[in-house]
Amino acid sequence: MSVIKNEDLFSTESAMYVCGCIMRKPSLLLETDKYILTVRDFPHRLFKIIFSCLYNMAYEGVTEVEPISFVTYLQRTETQFEVFKDNNGEMLLNLMYENTGAWNESNFESHYMWIKKLSTLRDLQENGFAIDEFIKNDALSRAESFDKLNHISIPEIIQKVRNKLQIVENNNYKSQEVTGSAAA
Repeated sequence: MSVIKNEDLFSTESAMYVCGCIMRKPSLLLETDKYILTVRDFPHRLFKIIFSCLYNMAYEGVTEVEPISFVTYLQRTETQFEVFKDNNGEMLLNLMYENTGAWNESNFESHYMWIKKLSTLRDLQENGFAIDEFIKNDALSRAESFDKLNHISIPEIIQKVRNKLQIVENNNYKSQEVTGSAAA
């Protein structure tokens, strides 16, 4: 089983779009029946900081987050603000905000689902499951893998893993339970 690095299971483009849309409409984070985003969905430190700040602002009732208000808010936490500054966070923030001026919910959902698929794969891998069926480790095959990943849903990914676990369970547990004794 080959291990794929977390940064290869992350889409900067989708993270930028989703965070930009949240800047435009922070209440998206309050729609927990539709969207479940957590800091774990953003494995890069800068995006963790950006998402955490947006999350806090949304739950404080902010209705739109302009870059300047974000920076002012983030300055409250010196360590995070330093990381933000050192990684050109303000430039990234401005790009996210500008690129989502005409955002729509359909595009948001598409990028949201991509983030969640990659998070699902990271979670599976972190919990010891092989994910090479869904994504390849080498860069040439990864593009092809991403194309295939676009055509499979998160429930389908999880069901494929469940099916493999069911085979293991059937081979090693249920047969003993049904017969009442272990085969000699």
